[in-house]
Amino acid sequence: MTTKANPLSYLNFWEEAEALEIGLFVECASEDDKRLLVNALYECRKQSGGFDELMIFQPYPPNVLFIAKKMVKELE
Repeated sequence: MTTKANPLSYLNFWEEAEALEIGLFVECASEDDKRLLVNALYECRKQSGGFDELMIFQPYPPNVLFIAKKMVKELE
């Protein structure tokens, strides 16, 4: 599945997740919408060449995803 939008138009999701302490929670309207978004996010990351410290985590329910940091600093 692909989207018609330019993959780089999804750059704001990666930038927002990077700026937050742990990551970004995204709730999609459906599981299919989530699949489209995940594909677009991976393509965006591939084209932009960054955000290696972030990962996409897809827990239950099936329409939810997190763009999360792979490592989080412990609070002192």
